[in-house]
Amino acid sequence: MSDILYEEALEELKDELAKASETMEGLVLRLQDKSQYRESSDVLFRMFHNIRDLSQYSRALNIYKTAKIVEEILAIVKHKNPPFPDELLDWLLLIKDFITDWSNEFELGNYNIEPIDSFTLNMVQSSLSSIPKDKDILKKLNISFMHNNETAISRFNEAMDELVNSINIFTSIKKLDESLKHDRPDILVIPMQMGRSNIFQLIERFSKRLPDIPIVLIRNKDLTLKELKKFSDLNAENFMDLDTDEETIKQQISWIAKSYYGLKGIKLLTSPLLKSVSSLAPLPSTIIKLQEFRKNPKSSMRELSAAVSNDMALSGRLLQFVNAPGVGLIRNITSIHQAISLLGKDKTIALATQASLNSLIDIDVSAYGMSSDEFYEIGQKRMSLIIAWYSKVSISDTAMLATAALLGNIGQVVLSAEIKRKKIENEFLDLANSTNTMFAEIEKLYTTVEDTTADILTHWGLESLMVNAIRYSLDLSNADNENKRFAIALFVTFKTIPVKATEIDINVVDEMADFLKEMNLNPKLYLNAVKKVL
Repeated sequence: MSDILYEEALEELKDELAKASETMEGLVLRLQDKSQYRESSDVLFRMFHNIRDLSQYSRALNIYKTAKIVEEILAIVKHKNPPFPDELLDWLLLIKDFITDWSNEFELGNYNIEPIDSFTLNMVQSSLSSIPKDKDILKKLNISFMHNNETAISRFNEAMDELVNSINIFTSIKKLDESLKHDRPDILVIPMQMGRSNIFQLIERFSKRLPDIPIVLIRNKDLTLKELKKFSDLNAENFMDLDTDEETIKQQISWIAKSYYGLKGIKLLTSPLLKSVSSLAPLPSTIIKLQEFRKNPKSSMRELSAAVSNDMALSGRLLQFVNAPGVGLIRNITSIHQAISLLGKDKTIALATQASLNSLIDIDVSAYGMSSDEFYEIGQKRMSLIIAWYSKVSISDTAMLATAALLGNIGQVVLSAEIKRKKIENEFLDLANSTNTMFAEIEKLYTTVEDTTADILTHWGLESLMVNAIRYSLDLSNADNENKRFAIALFVTFKTIPVKATEIDINVVDEMADFLKEMNLNPKLYLNAVKKVL
């Protein structure tokens, strides 16, 4: 970028920060007003979209990072109705305070501003509440495409025809205009250059008629900063190139479709549920010893047996567990030494940990439409899958992952209690059944089973590697290298055996095998393990 454009962007960013500092508090507070929230959310979204673009052009990376996250949250807020959680509004007002500080620094000519700390920045997070494949989103889409060039029409048609539900082709504005009076596409694609027509006036007309539909502009030139801002003000923020290969055209439309039509929600890092978690009783000393035993490769089975046998209550619960029909042992077990010999170290530690933790919480997941037996069965199937799979991948990590897989749904207990406290059992189940459980959790509780489980295990002082593997299992993009491989293993396990399904769906297994290939991991060991637990 030339120095002139850089200076221009910096000056405009200064103006935008000043405007945000003056108006943001009132806009945020009006989000709770049913008569004003729509206009307020639109203004806030455009404001942070402009700040994001301008900070990128002016190389203000700390501001860009913040604006990008806030814009993503506001894009979700735009499509939801009040009331919003107080934590969300408090966070936006906290961001406003930082914006004011930055604006003051800019006025003084200081552009080297301090970044917002990562904890504050991530207190509110957007979450894709389902993980649909691009092709599953695309095949439901109806696209209206307008162009007067036969080559452009043919290129787009060939790239997208087999992937989407329908493509309606129009060769004139008049025909497109007529169609939009009675038809509502999921995506509208139009060229930036349309004869003598004023593209900005057309977009304004189309966006008023289709306020929540992405308008995609086919680019025919590089845009100036002023043009980009003008398009942004009209909510025309999506651009694509047709002068490229079919795969790139597919990727461009797929990205736009996923941005608009993936099931997105807001997760809160600080939540009233944390109070429920922090009130749980502390972890028994035996479980702390078992976790230390698991991490020590020199520990013997005799030491494990002694640690469990010294806790009579735990011994009794563990024997109950191993003699239950679902565990699959062929004869009745009467001693802890026998149980450990037959189960092996990994299963023993995982089951002993679960048995002890369950004594601290009454297992009631009825708000999920489940019995406690179904809850236990899911945990045990997940554990069996991980042991069968990961013992062939990395034996040293198997015990930790087995425990994480078995305990991965413990957060359901706390969430179930919260659903009952809020008296939204029917609402929650209806939404879960019509979409998926994770979407219902985020919509109604602003969190997930996995995040709540991670909070519980953190409260109990279990190791961070296990906690992070669970927390990032449905948020892989934010996992660092150390945690990512474990998070991937749990992601695949939790998708294969979700919280409300005791039967394994073979279609999901195929999807997970494809996913492992995409991650450059061998799916054969996973597929062999699935066969063992089917």
